[in-house]
Amino acid sequence: MEQVVQIERVGREGQGVGSDSEGNLYFVPGALPGDRVRVLYRSEKRYRESELVEVLEPSTERKDPECVYFGTCGGCDWLHWEYSAQVKAKESILSHLLNRSGWEGTNFKGVIPSDKPLHYRQRIQLHQRGTKLGFCKRGSGEIVEIETCLVARPELNAAIALLKDQSADSHKRRVELISGEDDEVQAWVADREGNDPTGFLQIHPEQNEELRKLVGEAAKGSRKVLELYCGNGNLTFAYRPSVQTIFAFDANEHGIESARQDLKADQREGAETIFVADHVNQKLVGKLPKGFRDGYDTLILDPPRVGIGKPLSTFLHEGLEKIIYVSCSPISFAKDVECLKADYILSEVVGVDMFPQTRHVELVATFIRKSC
Repeated sequence: MEQVVQIERVGREGQGVGSDSEGNLYFVPGALPGDRVRVLYRSEKRYRESELVEVLEPSTERKDPECVYFGTCGGCDWLHWEYSAQVKAKESILSHLLNRSGWEGTNFKGVIPSDKPLHYRQRIQLHQRGTKLGFCKRGSGEIVEIETCLVARPELNAAIALLKDQSADSHKRRVELISGEDDEVQAWVADREGNDPTGFLQIHPEQNEELRKLVGEAAKGSRKVLELYCGNGNLTFAYRPSVQTIFAFDANEHGIESARQDLKADQREGAETIFVADHVNQKLVGKLPKGFRDGYDTLILDPPRVGIGKPLSTFLHEGLEKIIYVSCSPISFAKDVECLKADYILSEVVGVDMFPQTRHVELVATFIRKSC
């Protein structure tokens, strides 16, 4: 069935959202606020997942995408939207989520925009089968062959051209390209288990510096810090000079080894820092030294997109004064922090646009224990 809809806002998954005269809501991937569109839907329920058929009247913020693969490739969501509007949309998504989750009155400071909304990615994941090389098609595992990627750094695009000349076997494989120091590109093929020998790496170096500054500021006044999902110490080294003791954990042994090497090379005065390779779960608290287990005053965590889940409550104790939660998934974040409402105030939230041209947004949230 078809319906003409005026798109009013953007949903939390990045799709356009509009309604009809009966109050039914239409969720339309590819549609933008301000668009008047014709959509196709198959359900008579009030919330209707829809397919964009035609843009009847475009939003004033809509533009022609510069990428020829846009709409087919599953990478970018918003290359057809003015960048300033993307940032406002992410602010709206975060604000709506905080209010809906019961954190009204939070000091939400908006989203820090990127000065480099294109050619920013220093890491991309490609798929290769035979002579085919590219990204996965939206909604499927089919490979969309590409020559260049508009959000990847120039040196990565040069590496794509070289890879295209190297035919793989008939089995599909995942290839990671990473731009390091002096724009040198590393390439590796994922094993069957998907293990990453490089450890986690933020994809947008310039915005990563903004993230590190935020965490460094939020951690001031802390003494003993427990950090979960520390990776290669990206955030650890941002706040290390201002605290006394750090225990930092991550399951990726390669990332932990990299952090240990960087610690040896760090000439600055700073906290006694111990990096440990271990899984973050409910058993981890029991592995902490007795003098530290109930003595850390600050918890810093940067979990994967799925969040930390139930184990978070295990790391709470009466002496824990501050929690700094870094998240790339506001939805997972909102679920995780429900357990904090009784004892903590969400004092500040700042968004960082780590992923321009997509619906994704990073956030840094600081919780402070309520006074008695």
